[in-house]
Amino acid sequence: PHATGEGEDWSPLEIVAHLADIEVGLGWRIRQTLSEERPELQPFDQNAWAEALDYKARDLATSLAAYGANRQLNLELLRRVGEAGMARIYRHPEFGEQPLGVLVTHIADHDLAHLRQIRGE
Repeated sequence: PHATGEGEDWSPLEIVAHLADIEVGLGWRIRQTLSEERPELQPFDQNAWAEALDYKARDLATSLAAYGANRQLNLELLRRVGEAGMARIYRHPEFGEQPLGVLVTHIADHDLAHLRQIRGE
């Protein structure tokens, strides 16, 4: 299906495109948090991205490959930084100061929610 919606109404194709783009953004946020002192992470409008980047026209295989490759790279980095890296602090305009581990947990929950959405749960 290729129906366009807002977040909860996205088609599986749009969800996978969203996950692929989120993983790129996550990689940036991880690297910024690990290399800078208390960096300010910028929020973004996921629906604006979906529309401007035309998620409904994205190639599913390309989005899946991008998601998989970036996730693998991010996980490899997170394994290497250990507890000290996961404790590094970032600042977010909406959520305040948080350790990197909170962001990683949030993204894991986010991805699981979208997987349930794709399954129709």
